[in-house]
Amino acid sequence: MKRLLINSKEASAIWWAMFWRMGLLWLACGLLVGVSEYYLETWGASYDVAGYTGMLIGLISTVVTSFLTMKYVLNKKYKHFTLKLVRHEQTEQASQGEAGPLK
Repeated sequence: MKRLLINSKEASAIWWAMFWRMGLLWLACGLLVGVSEYYLETWGASYDVAGYTGMLIGLISTVVTSFLTMKYVLNKKYKHFTLKLVRHEQTEQASQGEAGPLK
């Protein structure tokens, strides 16, 4: 398979596909954190507990949404190209179990 280098136009298309999705999802995550902190304080949790819970929810939701966004963007069919991952072929030495750099 022929290897192609990504030019600036393609890189910006990939970046934009990731950027706007992440922005919307992080906005939703921020809303989730704000609402959860509000209800925790309303139900009698201290300001510190609500704050730490909000940070934890924010961290988890950010990691999950960034992973899902990355997965979507890598599998997306763009207007003039598609990203494909190609595994490197193992050398004959590594496939026979001989000592290699990472045995």
